[in-house]
Amino acid sequence: MHEFKLKKKIKVITKMKYQALNIAYNDDVIENYATTCGDGQYKKDNKCDLCPEGSYCINGNKYFCSAGSWTAGTGATNCPRLCDDGYTCSNGVKASCGSGQYPRQQGSECAPCPEGYYCSNASKTACPAGTWTDGSGKPQANDCSSQNCPEGNWCKDGSKTGCAGKTWTSGTGKSESTDCTAPCPPGYTCLDGEKTICPEGYYCINGGKTACTGGKWSTPGSTGCTNSCTAGNYCSNGEKKICPEGSYCINGSKKGCTGNNWSTPGSTGCTAPCPDGFTCLNGAKTLCPQGFYCINGGKIACADGKWSAPGSTAGCPNFCTVGYSCSNGEKKICPEGFYCINGGKIACADGKWSTAGSTGCTASCPVGYMCSNGVKTSLQSSSIPVSWAPQSSNYPSLQPSRIPSLQPSSIPMSWAPETSNYPSLQPMSWASSIT
Repeated sequence: MHEFKLKKKIKVITKMKYQALNIAYNDDVIENYATTCGDGQYKKDNKCDLCPEGSYCINGNKYFCSAGSWTAGTGATNCPRLCDDGYTCSNGVKASCGSGQYPRQQGSECAPCPEGYYCSNASKTACPAGTWTDGSGKPQANDCSSQNCPEGNWCKDGSKTGCAGKTWTSGTGKSESTDCTAPCPPGYTCLDGEKTICPEGYYCINGGKTACTGGKWSTPGSTGCTNSCTAGNYCSNGEKKICPEGSYCINGSKKGCTGNNWSTPGSTGCTAPCPDGFTCLNGAKTLCPQGFYCINGGKIACADGKWSAPGSTAGCPNFCTVGYSCSNGEKKICPEGFYCINGGKIACADGKWSTAGSTGCTASCPVGYMCSNGVKTSLQSSSIPVSWAPQSSNYPSLQPSRIPSLQPSSIPMSWAPETSNYPSLQPMSWASSIT
């Protein structure tokens, strides 16, 4: 009676508030508001109902059990139990696993039955010793008996283990490690229960792999190297490679071409000419250097005054760089005392001089020196022949009176210039002027 009066009072007050706010009102609203459910219950159709299996309820709120857990019945406030065997429990639903499936963890998602097991009624059972399955998701015991444990392995308690090292089994259906007493089959390599066919270029016995040698070759699965290496190839240490250019390959061996001869890749002889622009020698190809041109494997120096870029094949079409001299394939900077044009080196005229790399002789011979035929000589030496003395009219700074070191007694008269060519340097006047 008290609860009825309370609900009626709440209904009146709430109706007045709704009318004041100009909001539509009906009795269902207040019924829902006024109904309060306790633990183990939840609100359903404006009434309190017992919490269903797979869920727990607190303060009228319903929550699903976590995945893999379940309740002891209805009206629960917690989920104390694990999901039943062969079932999955999630989001308040308990479902049985299908044929050939099992719960991966108790109450978690269903998974296909693994190899070596069969799963009946969502229960996982290991295959009998020495048997196996040909895949996953098998639902019956006869799925094991129809498939023996594969050779090279032993099977027990749902586990398949490969024979150790290079050992093998004498057949299928083995259940113990002691059954691995046979050698690996010829033509195969064996390792921990895995058998692999011997690759080409090798031979395999007793589970080991050995490379072919001596230019020999083999096909896959061989127990010996009885074939010769393919012509135009060379074979070594289990590898077959195409013969490179500059070499020829027969009987599986590689040999370099001799002299200027050359070859293309995969050749059995050196019948090709050396490519133009290169020199070839004993199987090695080298780019033609600058200053030369190369044809038929030979290297020819450019003519004097000419030049070429590396790899030239059609002669030397270029002139030597200005300020340089070119001869016999060498390019040198023009030395001082000379000028260089069109690759030629020309000495400066008497009394003239030039710096290195010059294209003309624009400077006078330095003071205290005599310049002739590109040679600069100091005039401080007492051994200078009189015939070298310049005309005093051309070199006033070199008047005989200004060369005190040239005493008459030290000058052989045979060095005196011809008087007909140098009237100003008569022997007597030259000597008297010095004294």
